[in-house]
Amino acid sequence: MRIFEFSPVRFVQMSLMAAVITIVNGCVLNEPTPVKPAGDWQVLAITDEANARYVEFAVSQEGSTVRNNVRTLQARVINENLFRGRDAARGIGGRVSKIYAFRENLYVFLPEQRRIEVLSAATYRSVATLDFSGQNRTPADIIFANATTGYIGFSDASVVSVLDVTNFRLALEIPVGRNPVALEVLGNQVYCALRGDNQVAVIDSRTNSVTRRVSVPTAPQFIRVSPSGTDLLVVSAGGGRFDNAPRTAPRVCRINLNSFNITQQAPIINSPDSTSETAYGLVVTDQSFLYIPMNRSIYQIDAQNLFLNQSTLEGAFRSITYNPVRDEVLVAEIDSVSMSSTCLVLNPKTGLDSIAVPLTDLRARARLVFTR
Repeated sequence: MRIFEFSPVRFVQMSLMAAVITIVNGCVLNEPTPVKPAGDWQVLAITDEANARYVEFAVSQEGSTVRNNVRTLQARVINENLFRGRDAARGIGGRVSKIYAFRENLYVFLPEQRRIEVLSAATYRSVATLDFSGQNRTPADIIFANATTGYIGFSDASVVSVLDVTNFRLALEIPVGRNPVALEVLGNQVYCALRGDNQVAVIDSRTNSVTRRVSVPTAPQFIRVSPSGTDLLVVSAGGGRFDNAPRTAPRVCRINLNSFNITQQAPIINSPDSTSETAYGLVVTDQSFLYIPMNRSIYQIDAQNLFLNQSTLEGAFRSITYNPVRDEVLVAEIDSVSMSSTCLVLNPKTGLDSIAVPLTDLRARARLVFTR
């Protein structure tokens, strides 16, 4: 490799030459940056259908309206189904529950078919199929400990499968406990929520063995590491959601990752009828706020004090995502009368809806929404 050294004499010579060229040709050396056209911001929506579509919208600033501090933008379909990249005739071929991006691929969960489709993030063509129908297992979550190793949890099994990402081969199984439905990773530690055992298991990715277990409130369902990396935040569904036990209120707890003690826990909703509520997701923003969609609203909780919670947005929501690059909390709102969907982009600091994008021509309810 050649190494170029800075020379003051040569710098002056080159500067004079550039000036002469500019004067002779009458050109401008630094061209202005072209203005981005309207619609350079995209919304992606996965439909809640037996054969899900991945619809891409271009969002335009033109004709936007503001009402009650909500800015409504216009959107038009620019791709009716990105999943057709996998199979032009059949698309993805199932109902999608989640999609996980890792490196150059997308991991698309189809729980009813008990498989995960791995698609190219560039072309959406099929890269591999992870089929668990032979073991009668339903994939629930995936996480990656490093560039070559992934971990897959199941809603109806007692093991976590270790995935060889290079060859898309299941390398081994780790017995962890009942219903490992949610996974998270920090360093060489993989955290696994065991819904059936009311525990969080800790897997050392260097040995692929369970090194610790922490008891948590009933039926842990979603887990995330705090932005500081010091705590694990756990949302528990409560009793009566997945068994015949009496219903109890959903709760959230915080586990210190140094001591592995629960330092705080609280009900998500402080109301007499909280046992009728159900949690449908969890995101944690860079501002250390938790957002959890419930039956009738989205709740914001301070990760530093779990008792500081508030309802930020009322409506029918069943999923939630967070875009850390754009720093946006995203939910799909469903109108039960018209069955139409709207992508809401929430302010990650206040949780209030700041942008609404009606998903016109979707022809079905949106299950998941993303931005890029």
